[in-house]
Amino acid sequence: MNLGKKTNILKLAGIKHFFILEFYSDYIKVSLFELNDFFLIFKNKVKFKLVLNRVLIKNENELEITKDICSLITEIGIKEFLIIIGVTEFKFRKLTLSNEVENIEEWFSDNKLKFIPEGRPENEFEVFYKEYYKDDNLSYVYTFLLRNNYLQNILNLGEFNKYILSIYPIPFFVFDRRDLSDYIFIGIEKDKIAMAAKNSAGDIFYDEYFLDNKTSNNIYDTIEDALISLKQGMLISSFTMGMPSIHLSYQNLDKLNLYKIIDNVFDKYSTIKNIDDNSYFMASQLVFEHYIHSYNNKLQFLEVDKKIKINDLLEKKALLRITLYSSLLICFYLVLLIISENHINNKLEEFQDVSDNMLIISNENKNLEKENNLMLSNIKLFNSLKEKYFQYSNVLEDISLIINNNCYLTEMNIVEDKKNIFSVEISGYSKDQLNVGNFISSMEESNKFNNIKLLFSSIDKNKFELEDNIKFKFKCIYDAK
Repeated sequence: MNLGKKTNILKLAGIKHFFILEFYSDYIKVSLFELNDFFLIFKNKVKFKLVLNRVLIKNENELEITKDICSLITEIGIKEFLIIIGVTEFKFRKLTLSNEVENIEEWFSDNKLKFIPEGRPENEFEVFYKEYYKDDNLSYVYTFLLRNNYLQNILNLGEFNKYILSIYPIPFFVFDRRDLSDYIFIGIEKDKIAMAAKNSAGDIFYDEYFLDNKTSNNIYDTIEDALISLKQGMLISSFTMGMPSIHLSYQNLDKLNLYKIIDNVFDKYSTIKNIDDNSYFMASQLVFEHYIHSYNNKLQFLEVDKKIKINDLLEKKALLRITLYSSLLICFYLVLLIISENHINNKLEEFQDVSDNMLIISNENKNLEKENNLMLSNIKLFNSLKEKYFQYSNVLEDISLIINNNCYLTEMNIVEDKKNIFSVEISGYSKDQLNVGNFISSMEESNKFNNIKLLFSSIDKNKFELEDNIKFKFKCIYDAK
């Protein structure tokens, strides 16, 4: 069954279990409901399920009821719950007040004795009211008269007192059911039959038929007599309605006989609802549904101070849970941030390693490129010399035998002075001055090169971008004999 979105405050407060207690003269009907989709607090509609139905027998010791409820709670294993009380022993009356009455609450306080049975003390009763309609001249009010000791006995649940969320008149949940036009609730109990009705105009009828000393040999005849009497009360009070939807609450009665009675008393076009095995506890389900739909409904008998306390408790629990969930969400978010940061750092380290490797490869490529360029220069020099006289090859061969690995030639000019005697100018680069000197010394020792004169030897940045290069140039005489 779908419920309204007003359950959010209850779910935020962590409340998902609800006891509905219907108080009768010598027994209590107990129903336990559980909200589903508990953590989906932003859903407009939720569902509930019935956990159990139980009847507890009352006796003179009210504490026995508390023990029975404790046993139920232990049996089910729940820790947090709220209680909605349904009361059945009250006097109902409709009243019209002139709109000249400015403050209805003060009026009821001043005229309380008008509602109390004659000769009874004022403190023995409590009067409750609710304004249900107002026109230009009159205000229409429901009134309820309850005994104080009856309310106190209900509240005498010991430790469970603090969990009471609402005290509600059974079966007056029909008052605020705006989704139904003509509606009748009939509750068949051991000692009485109660009937509440609402018509399309919003008018309400309520009456009771007590079964003491009126029971015949046939229980169905008694039920039919009671319903006929209640319907006559509707006619006398000028209460009219069309084709109503009828809800029956009963136990250990035959469905077919109840159908026949309804058809005889009302018309055959009325719609009978909830004729099933749980009909005896149907009022609890309707009360619970109505309460969820009408969270701020004022039709209840709980003391204002207690109502404020339970509302404050719900708000504090809701705020505490919101804070807790927000903190958990923040912690979860921080954990995600830390995990993300570690992941990013690991990726950065991987990227840095790749970058370092790429830099090494780049430097190696540059060195290879320099060496390749140097080789190409030497090849170019060789090709240019190859086109000269054949003797040039002898000069190059002799130079190749004496030049060290740290010297590189860039230019060579050979001029034949006379047969087999050549003037040679050699230009190049060396790693340092020492290698230049070693190169010249090697040439002198070869006996092929004479009159060696160093023209210059200085630091120079050559096109190969070698580090610490010495540019040199010298001339000599080469003897090819």
